[in-house]
Amino acid sequence: MARIDYKRCKDCNRHTADCGTLSHTRLCMDCAARRRAENALSIAAKQGAPYLRQQARQYMEARKALLDAGLLSS
Repeated sequence: MARIDYKRCKDCNRHTADCGTLSHTRLCMDCAARRRAENALSIAAKQGAPYLRQQARQYMEARKALLDAGLLSS
């Protein structure tokens, strides 16, 4: 969802007049696409913060499923 009250991208610091409207995370479309590509590459290479966040989410989901099934004690 675009926000009209944001005026500068938080990554590249370009004004909305130069890069268009910003997302609710204050990123222009160029920076958002770059971040998405960097995160995908990081996950594919199995290194970096995005990969660690993904692994932590998967661990917590698996742990929750095992707890719900009664196969693991808390």
